[in-house]
Amino acid sequence: SPEQLANKGFSIKAMTDNQSSSHTTYRFGDFALDTLKSELSYQGALIPLEKQVLLLLRYLVENRDRLVTREDLVATVWKGRVISDSAISSRIKTLRRALHDDGNTLN
Repeated sequence: SPEQLANKGFSIKAMTDNQSSSHTTYRFGDFALDTLKSELSYQGALIPLEKQVLLLLRYLVENRDRLVTREDLVATVWKGRVISDSAISSRIKTLRRALHDDGNTLN
């Protein structure tokens, strides 16, 4: 989670494009999340991720200052559709892998 990133020495910096208030690039460690392009990169190299995983990351980053509930995720990322816990867990696992997070240490 973003809180875990902060606890491991990461800070999240939002950089907004002056021409578009909806275009923000969040930088944390060697990662960059570009909201306009819906892309995550690590040290400049693109990390291929499904749109839903990118939406999940964006939602977590943009709400890093509060507890995000399962209901929040379903309402926002899945647009209120009925979704199983295993499907949510699968997307979170994919995201953690992309962020090099094994649950114990972050590289």
